[in-house]
Amino acid sequence: MIYLGRVSSEEAKIAAEAVARNFDIHPKVYDKKQKGYALFFPVTETKKLHDLIRPYMLPLFNYKLYSL
Repeated sequence: MIYLGRVSSEEAKIAAEAVARNFDIHPKVYDKKQKGYALFFPVTETKKLHDLIRPYMLPLFNYKLYSL
C-alpha cells in the first residue's frame, strides 16, 4: 500500500488514475478511516510496481521489495 494521507476521495481516485495512466499499474483506492486513503496494489500489480522501481532503489533498501 501507498498511503496518501488526508486527501479527499476524489483526489485519491485521481492519484490511482494517474498511476494507471502513466505506469500501467492499476491500484485500488482504500479508505483507511483515521489514516486517510491508500493505494492498494494486488499481487500482479505489485510485481509490476517492484519491477518499475527496483532499478532506482538503493541497495540498503532492497529488503523492502520482498520476493513475490
